[in-house]
Amino acid sequence: MKNIVLILFGVLVCAIGILGESLQSNALRYYIPGLLHATVAMYATWSFFVNKKDYSMFLIWVGWFVWYYFQLLLPTSGMLIIEMMDGYGTSGRIWGIVSGGITPVLLYIGTNAWQSTPQMKSFKVWLTVPLGENSIRRGYLTILIWSMFLIIPVGLVYLVTADLIMGSIHIMKEMRNTEIGTGFEAFGGAMGSFIALVSMAPAVLIIILFLVFSIRNIWIRIIACVIVLPVPLIWCLGLLLSGTRTYIVAFGGVIIIWLCVKIKFNLLKLSIIGLIFVSILIIAQTTYLYRNTGLSNFDFDETIDKIMDIQGLETLADQSRCFYYIMEEPEGQWFDVDPVSGFFIGLVHRPLEYSYYLIPRSIWHGKPLDPTFTDYTRFSLILAGYSDLPFVLTEDGKDTGYGTSNTTGFLGRDVIRYGPLGAISIIIWYSLFLAFGDLFFELSRRNPYSSWIAAAIAGTCFAMWRGPEPTWALLLMPCALIIFLGYVAAVKHARSIMR
Repeated sequence: MKNIVLILFGVLVCAIGILGESLQSNALRYYIPGLLHATVAMYATWSFFVNKKDYSMFLIWVGWFVWYYFQLLLPTSGMLIIEMMDGYGTSGRIWGIVSGGITPVLLYIGTNAWQSTPQMKSFKVWLTVPLGENSIRRGYLTILIWSMFLIIPVGLVYLVTADLIMGSIHIMKEMRNTEIGTGFEAFGGAMGSFIALVSMAPAVLIIILFLVFSIRNIWIRIIACVIVLPVPLIWCLGLLLSGTRTYIVAFGGVIIIWLCVKIKFNLLKLSIIGLIFVSILIIAQTTYLYRNTGLSNFDFDETIDKIMDIQGLETLADQSRCFYYIMEEPEGQWFDVDPVSGFFIGLVHRPLEYSYYLIPRSIWHGKPLDPTFTDYTRFSLILAGYSDLPFVLTEDGKDTGYGTSNTTGFLGRDVIRYGPLGAISIIIWYSLFLAFGDLFFELSRRNPYSSWIAAAIAGTCFAMWRGPEPTWALLLMPCALIIFLGYVAAVKHARSIMR
C-alpha cells in the first residue's frame, strides 16, 4: 500500500512540475514540489526516530530534500538555482524536474524489491543467530586483525606526507587560505595518489569508536581513548573543517543513526536531535564560508548574515545540467551506444569502477580516465561564463580534465556515461545498498555490530546524494566492511557451537 501511495506521490510531484514549466511558474516548478518532499521527509523522520523503522525511507527522503530542495526554499540560494535552471532549456528543466520528483520513489520501491528477494531473506535468517560472549569476542578479534590493514597504511600516509598533528590543526585554523593552497595541501604538500588513503581517516575513527563503545575490557578502553583515539580524531577534524560539507553531512548521518539505535526517544530527545541537525548545518556553513580565508578571520556578524546563504549545493540544477548536456552534446558520452546497451554496460561497469578505484595509476598505467567528465566540466564552465578554462595536465602531459570540480547530482554521471537509462542502473545498485542498510538496522538491537554497519552505510548514503562517486565510499565503507567481517566471524562461531 505504501508503495502505491508513494508512486502516486511521485506522479503528482512530476505533474505539478511539468505544469509549472508549461505555465512558467516557479511556485509549481520548484517550491510546491520542494514542500511536498519536505512533508514526506518529516513523516519519515518521525517514523524513524519514534517507531524505529523506515530506515531507508528516512535516508532517501531526508537526504534528497537536503541536497535537492532545501536550498530552493531559501531566498538567496533559491533564486540562484532558478537562474541556473533557466539556462538549461525547456527539455533540460523538465528532465531535471521529473528526475527530482520521481527518483526517491524509485529508490524506495527498488529497496523494498531487493528486501523481498529469497537471497536477502536467507541472508537475514543466516545472520539472525544468538551470539554468546565467546562468539562476540571472536568477532572483535577478527575486527582487530583486519583493522590493521586499514589503520597502518592510513597512518603511514599521514606520517610520510604530513606533519601528523600540526597539519590537521593548521587546516582547522587556516582552512584553504590562498597563501597555503587547498585544504589538503596544508597537510604538507600535494598527496597525489595518496589522497584515497587520506580519505579513509574517518573509517579509522569509526573502527576505534566501535571498539571503545563495544569492548567491555576497561584497559582496552583506556588504551583506545587515551593513546589511539586522539590521533584519527584530529585527522578527521582536519578533513571536516577543510570546508568540504560532504564530510560533515556524512559524519552527521553516522551520529544520527547510531543515536537512533541507542536511545529511546521522547519529545525532549527528539528536540536534541533537532539541535544536532541545526548544528550540522551551522558547522557546514561556517566551514564553507571561511574555507578560503581561515577560521582565524572569523567574523560573527558576517557569519550570521550569510549563514543561510547556502551555495555550492545546487544539486537539482547540477543534475538538470547533465540531462541538458546529453541533449546538446551526445557525442561526449563515454560509451557511444544506444540507450538499452548503455543501461547494461552501466549495470556491469558501475560496480567494477568501485573495485578498481583504489589501484594507483602508478601501478596500473592504463587505468581509464573518464573523458566524459572532462567534457562535461568544460561544458559546465562554458555555461557558467568562463572563457579562460583552467586546464590540468599530469607530469607526463596527460590530460586529467579542467582544474575545478562540478557535481553531477545523483543520476547525472551515469546519464552522461551510459545514456538516459544509465539512471536506472545506478538506482538498481543503490537500492541494493540501501536494502543492506535496512537489514543491518533491523538487526541492530540483536548484536553490537549491526548498528555501526547501518550507521556507516547511512553516512555514505548522505554523502552520495551529491553524486555516487567512489571517493565518498572511501570515507566510511572500509570500516563497515571490517565490522561486517567481524560480524560474520561471530555468526560462524555461534553456528559452529549450535551444531
